[in-house]
Amino acid sequence: MKACGQGSLDEVAIRHLAALFDEYCLQTGLNSSAMLKAARLPTDTLANPESLIPYLRFLNLLEHCAEKSGNPLFGLEYGLYQGVAIFGPILYLIQNARTVGESLQELAYYYHLYSSGAYVGFERQGDLLIPAITRAIRMGRL
Repeated sequence: MKACGQGSLDEVAIRHLAALFDEYCLQTGLNSSAMLKAARLPTDTLANPESLIPYLRFLNLLEHCAEKSGNPLFGLEYGLYQGVAIFGPILYLIQNARTVGESLQELAYYYHLYSSGAYVGFERQGDLLIPAITRAIRMGRL
């Protein structure tokens, strides 16, 4: 694992995974250590929140949890369980913007600090602002 800030576009900070993962696994009847091991992640992964892991392994972990729990929406529901506080300082910027437009600009500009797995942008179509989220990970070995 690498220290946070030294990652590439196909890595994610453990802090995004670690937030309530053990707790959510328990609630869904899963053993978080077994899930980490099945995704080929060290069982002490959550103890190093500033480290980075390959984004594809993170996705593999969520898929494995979905399969083992029998809940195809595991990843989505885990994200909802974490809540918006997972965004940390970016949430502060978004909440304190003067307008919705400024809030969306802050999100697009600083999203890379939250995750390097995607680019967030917005496309204007007349009076509408359409979210444009683009995957930034390279497909490769897990």
